[in-house]
Amino acid sequence: MAEDLRKEAEREADARVRAELVEQIIAANAVTAPRPLVERALYVYAQAYGVPEERWPQFAEEFRPVAEGQVRRDLVLDHVMDAQQLRATEAELDQRIRSSPSGAGCRRPSSMPRWRRPSGSATSSGAFTEEKVFAFLLSQSTVEQA
Repeated sequence: MAEDLRKEAEREADARVRAELVEQIIAANAVTAPRPLVERALYVYAQAYGVPEERWPQFAEEFRPVAEGQVRRDLVLDHVMDAQQLRATEAELDQRIRSSPSGAGCRRPSSMPRWRRPSGSATSSGAFTEEKVFAFLLSQSTVEQA
């Protein structure tokens, strides 16, 4: 139990550092969230939460700040990923799958395209690429304890 609490505290601390780092980049570069991307994010959120159509305007008003923040975050991470060429490679993903506890000794079938991988999986291309982006950003940053 103590080990689980320690790991959870580490994950929360890491998430806070990542969020603060992205917020500082957004502020320093005046990143704005284009309206069409915000509207698309709101639509995706509404679908995910099963919001009835008649409640859409209220939902959109309440969740707009969340959607704008997510769009700004995605724009920053996408820019860094492209500028630094930090996309996960097939070899890295295969190694990650083999080294994960659930995939020990396994190999992704070559016939399975990358986009078919579960998006929430720690071995997915998007999650692994995001890890590479944050590793790069943290290597370029000075993190101070509060």
